[in-house]
Amino acid sequence: MKKINSILMAFIAGIAIVSAQNPVQKKYPELKNSDAKVRPGSLTERVFSSSNKTNEVESLWISYAASMQTYQENQGNTPSFTRAGNYLFPDSLPVAEFGGGSSGTTYGSPWVHALSSILDLKSPAIETDNQNKFIGYTEYTLDSMAMNLIYVRNHVDTSIVDTLVINVMTNDKGSNTTSNFPAYSFSGTTASNYGVSKLSFMEIPFDTSSVINNGVYDTVPGLIPQALSRQADMVTIKVPLTAADSSKADAAGSSFIKTIVWAVNMSVNATKKGKVVGAFVTFKPGFSYHLNDSLSQMNYVRFFSREENDGGFQTYFPNDWNVSAILSQEVRYGQSPGNWNGLTLPSFAYTAPYRFEYHDILWKVTGLNLSVSKVEDRSGNSISNVYPNPANGNEMVTVPFSLSKASSVSINLVDAQGRMVRTINTAKFNEGSNQVEISTEGLSNGLYFINMNIDGSNLAKSLSIVR
Repeated sequence: MKKINSILMAFIAGIAIVSAQNPVQKKYPELKNSDAKVRPGSLTERVFSSSNKTNEVESLWISYAASMQTYQENQGNTPSFTRAGNYLFPDSLPVAEFGGGSSGTTYGSPWVHALSSILDLKSPAIETDNQNKFIGYTEYTLDSMAMNLIYVRNHVDTSIVDTLVINVMTNDKGSNTTSNFPAYSFSGTTASNYGVSKLSFMEIPFDTSSVINNGVYDTVPGLIPQALSRQADMVTIKVPLTAADSSKADAAGSSFIKTIVWAVNMSVNATKKGKVVGAFVTFKPGFSYHLNDSLSQMNYVRFFSREENDGGFQTYFPNDWNVSAILSQEVRYGQSPGNWNGLTLPSFAYTAPYRFEYHDILWKVTGLNLSVSKVEDRSGNSISNVYPNPANGNEMVTVPFSLSKASSVSINLVDAQGRMVRTINTAKFNEGSNQVEISTEGLSNGLYFINMNIDGSNLAKSLSIVR
């Protein structure tokens, strides 16, 4: 690892500037990842190209690393996005095998205890890669997430179920103005490495107070500090890992990377600066372990990231909040220099390029261009914006629509996954302006779509429920 930079910190809500102390030098062993391969035709390969579009709705899998690579290629550059990775394990007690050298295999402690990643759809790279489909979107839903990994099961107890624990957050809702993602900045030499005078990025803080419990280290890193976390803006997802998720080695000893997918269903208002979504990912073993146990005899996860250019700094866009970070050993155990304790460490934290610039974490989002007030079909039938929107989940919502001729109309409410929630109305309406009222009572928070079928022609409008 490289020398860690000093930082300046400025919270999104309420400016507070703090200087950091002097950085220190830390070295950790690295894991060889050249043996990690993607099986042709697998979900890992296919998940990047999944896309569908209907009316004003655009659903896409977003990979910031893939978008950045496409952006660089469109600029006429030839970037080398090298795969890097390491063990993802919540503690440094076990001993792990790292890459071998002239003197044989190197042993050390697992030192990456959690991953964090923030998604900002306003990035020039994402907009370019997706043909500007998200420009003007005022709202989107994070439908699902996915992570490319190698999951190894070596524990003697084959019935064990391990868990990926993902805390997904947004600083979108709630009356509390404190941000879940405080902003930090660099200036001087650190910023000039990226071609700017000031470099700003967001963080997902780590709760250091949860590390030690009655003098014993907890086995799972803590969440963001309660002082920053707004529970209405955070969901915790637990993804079980079983033998079916393990990555088998082929005859040549290569382990295949697999894609683990999980549902999220979180709505994000993208109209204001800093309205983004982020995730904090940890691995929770389903077994106990002790000091100096061999990780090779246990279950573990290998995560992967992309380095944009070997030995070079990654691309930085001003006002682009996309960032990937790690919770390293020194941060978790309170040994980090300056005010980095309690924070995950992004690539910007280091004085020289490092390898975990873009985590292989993917986001499936559905974007809505709510500035489009009316959606019309070829026959002249149309549906306009519903109101009130967002609705509070306990009121009547008006759905205005217009028909080019008297027609049979069927109106249904579906959720962001396309599942039928309820039938609203099926009747014949007159030519011209019409409207129906629907009750939102009993609907959970989230994004819904009002689907209208007019003599076989389909129109749709979105409805958000925010209690």
